[in-house]
Amino acid sequence: MTPGAWCLVAYTAIATVPLVRTDLREHRLPNRWTLAGWLVALGAIGIDWMWLGAFPVTMAVAGGVALAVFGLLAAVAGLGMGDVKLAVPLAVGLGSFSMDAVLAAGLLAFVLGGLAAIVLLCRGRNRDTEIAFGPFLLAGYWICIAGVLLGAAVPAGQLAGLD
Repeated sequence: MTPGAWCLVAYTAIATVPLVRTDLREHRLPNRWTLAGWLVALGAIGIDWMWLGAFPVTMAVAGGVALAVFGLLAAVAGLGMGDVKLAVPLAVGLGSFSMDAVLAAGLLAFVLGGLAAIVLLCRGRNRDTEIAFGPFLLAGYWICIAGVLLGAAVPAGQLAGLD
């Protein structure tokens, strides 16, 4: 893992519990946590740029931008802006490994959130019930980070021949 990616993992490890707790309780993700993630992501990009060069940083930025655009489109359909703000630093961290990791985390989040919605509907909730999506974003992120640590993903630096 790149030094910048480790910074983002450390931030996410610290922020996960308060973000999940707040989102489940209040259906919002506080700016003090989500925007702090953006600052950590910018710092991580700077660290990786100095450490590894342009290619891994380009992948990280591309991951963040791709998920931000997708998130903004999803916000039009009802996804909260807190979820969009959280998704960007998570995508930057995963993008330093590969775009596959970014896509996998996003897909996992939507699949897990969809399964939770199906369970709630089966238990008698109506279709207007709000579902906190932040915990599913974080679950997708942590599952992909576990895959990276177990060797299921190839760091972008290796793709560029830098490692």
